Amino acid sequence: NASQSSLIEVPTQILSLSGLQVLDLSDNQLEFLPSTFQKLKQLRVVDLSQNSFEQFPPVLFELSSLQQVFLANSMMCYAEHDLRLSANIAQLTNLEHLDLSGNWIDSLPLALNTLSKLNHLNLYGCGIGYESRRQLDHIEIG
Repeated sequence: NASQSSLIEVPTQILSLSGLQVLDLSDNQLEFLPSTFQKLKQLRVVDLSQNSFEQFPPVLFELSSLQQVFLANSMMCYAEHDLRLSANIAQLTNLEHLDLSGNWIDSLPLALNTLSKLNHLNLYGCGIGYESRRQLDHIEIG
């Protein structure tokens, strides 16, 4: 647990823990995840809430073992940035829970429908319209 540690980058010691399955980096000052983050191939749960990312960290798409991703209030984005969640989210085939609450995301990729294990998507306070939500028929949206 490295939450509330005022981190501005991921410590290299964490990146060397190849068997790590749960990682809490919430409530820090992270703006990006290094490409070496993909070494955490066994990571199942990652909490990156309350950080300062400009976008969904692309390196997470390389971690197909992820089951739960928490990014609440983590993306420093506003309506004028027109942020979209990448269709690469479909690479997270084991994803069951995705928390994007408190981030301004104006549309959702249809690729979310391909994630058959995804059963909970938290979009509270995201500004997602009814049309985008309606396209996700099998997912409980909070």
